[in-house]
Amino acid sequence: MRDFIEQIHFKGAEFLMSCHPGIAMNCQQVVDLALFMEKRKPDIIKIVTSATNEDELAESFKTMIALKKEAKTPVSYHANGSAGALSRIINPALGGHIIFCVDR
Repeated sequence: MRDFIEQIHFKGAEFLMSCHPGIAMNCQQVVDLALFMEKRKPDIIKIVTSATNEDELAESFKTMIALKKEAKTPVSYHANGSAGALSRIINPALGGHIIFCVDR
């Protein structure tokens, strides 16, 4: 993977590495995942987990704050799921790098 990313950089482009585990993850799990992804030297890291209730949504806010402190690479992080929509608005305000949304 690193060689491929280096080829992308050599051509003058940036590489966004995206991971969609599809499950709820706690703060430390997401931070560990981001730091693992960061070792591959992407330009942007995107992680999407799941939030099916308010507790998981609140955990996503805590996680975005931790990612901003711990990751050196810009991170876009939000949660899908029945309770996750607000993370698309709040997490960028907490330091997320990119806002991802659906235009209907």
